[in-house]
Amino acid sequence: MPRKKTRIASVLAPVLLVPLQRASGRALRHQLCDYLRASARSGALPAGAALPSSRQFADDLGVSRGVVVNAYEQLIAEGYLIATARGSVRVAPTATMPTKEPMAPPASATSTAHTAHTARTGSMAPYVRIPTGHDFITAVPDTSLFPRSAWLVAQREAFRTLPDAELSYGDRQGSLLAREELAGYLTRARGVATRPEQLIICSGFAQGVRCICEARLAQGHSTLAIEDPTHPYERVFLAHTGIRLLPIPVDEEGIRVDALAASEARIVVVTPAHQFPLGVALSPARRAELIAWARDHNGLIIEDDYDAEFRYDRAPIGALQGLAPDHVIYMGSVSKTLAPALRLGWMAVPPHLVDELSWIKVFQDYGSPVLEQVTFAHMLATGAFDRHLRKARRLYRERRDALMQAVARFIPQARVRGIAAGLHCVIDLPAGVNEAEVIDRARELDVSVYGLSWFHAHPDAYAGPPALVLGYGPLRTPAVVAGIRLLGKAVRDCLLRA
Repeated sequence: MPRKKTRIASVLAPVLLVPLQRASGRALRHQLCDYLRASARSGALPAGAALPSSRQFADDLGVSRGVVVNAYEQLIAEGYLIATARGSVRVAPTATMPTKEPMAPPASATSTAHTAHTARTGSMAPYVRIPTGHDFITAVPDTSLFPRSAWLVAQREAFRTLPDAELSYGDRQGSLLAREELAGYLTRARGVATRPEQLIICSGFAQGVRCICEARLAQGHSTLAIEDPTHPYERVFLAHTGIRLLPIPVDEEGIRVDALAASEARIVVVTPAHQFPLGVALSPARRAELIAWARDHNGLIIEDDYDAEFRYDRAPIGALQGLAPDHVIYMGSVSKTLAPALRLGWMAVPPHLVDELSWIKVFQDYGSPVLEQVTFAHMLATGAFDRHLRKARRLYRERRDALMQAVARFIPQARVRGIAAGLHCVIDLPAGVNEAEVIDRARELDVSVYGLSWFHAHPDAYAGPPALVLGYGPLRTPAVVAGIRLLGKAVRDCLLRA
């Protein structure tokens, strides 16, 4: 068995030690990312500190230059590092966790009861789906990929080892075993700064955000900022919390923080890893602006880590929460990675909000099912979940590639974007066609597609170019190609009419 080697590099004065374990089985670039990220958070690498050139750092570490370049690019994308005009790399001003001026703690949980549940859905009524042979529905995974055998193995182990006491009502934050495994996974895979005592298990994003809205309404915050465009169903259930929704526009860099800052909102929901539906990642500059907004305005960011596990052009971008744990509630679930039917999700919560939100969660359902939590914990502990993700990522990428090739072949005038991650993309239709006419003609050909205008807060007032949002998650590769071929015919027919 080879002896473990540790290489020490001098980064800055005072000396910063970077241990790389060659025999650990973990990629060197991931080890370097983890260490630099943690050093920036803790202040061991202070804000503004210059890092060595990629060539020099690679020589110091005894690794290829690509290892360092990849680590720098990853941390620049996550907002921990910045690249200067002269080509040097420095620690971003927002990377270090604040040590003072935390958010003002809210009142006790006993004052959070909110009973005015006005349903202000207006024009946000859900779209009525008419099933077709080729349905490019968004936000839905391929449930046939559910790892039934691995789940059964983990479930049997959960039943075998679960203490009798765990079959009672249990901890209001969820199973401690599940929270311990989940904290390790989120730290390792998503760059989340959390501990088991800061995690709250819930049934998914919908329940988690409802708890947060109830808590903030009790504190007098009546407005919730949301991205525009976003999923209409999300607007529906958020409106049912009784909070007023304020759409904030999204461009190619993510949410417009200047528009957010100009509003009265002090709470915002964002999808920084892969915005739904436009598919853009929140840029490093916008990440810094959003965190600065939260700190300057005592604001709260709700991070919906949508599509984060399925990225195809590079390693997944780390969570925004890692840059500002006191101002971000991180939310995730297994709805896309395993199956929506499990109703299993989580919140990583700032310490001063844990008590309040966990009590609100208890008042809603008296606790989430324990057996599913412990089963998932065993999948995390044994690596079964990671293996499933690798397989699913490969299959979804194959479907994505097939969609891109089919569009190039059957709709050559169209442009595909938002394709770097997730289970959907945006297709900009050729100029001169009407979005609604394409949708209607496609349905006549037994294909369901969805217009980008529908995802905007005011669809009737949408004046942008015609585009479609296509989900390819639940479609097998041949079905993707066949559906795009028929969609191409629909587009050609509409062009001829025009």
